[in-house]
Amino acid sequence: MGYSPVVVINASSAIAELERPDPISLLLTDILMPGGMTGFDLARQARRRWPDLPILFMSGFADPSLVPDDFRTNTKLLTKPFRLGQLSEAIVFALAGTRVT
Repeated sequence: MGYSPVVVINASSAIAELERPDPISLLLTDILMPGGMTGFDLARQARRRWPDLPILFMSGFADPSLVPDDFRTNTKLLTKPFRLGQLSEAIVFALAGTRVT
């Protein structure tokens, strides 16, 4: 799709990548992750430090109603498995700052 993803294995690695000098344009995180933090924990920590960072969640288990209220108005939950087109649409909306439902 023309993006340059940075793949990490856990939340602490994600935070380290977010702290690098080259800005990250979007955080796409699974809700369940190894290492003791959930994707929601990671998103909250990232949102405190980078309030304008677009965030997308993905999960094979969750239903959109499980997304915490503080993220519902400006994030999207991609339920796995999702199609490439669904991912692309969610990324475009997130990067455009458009409210997604």
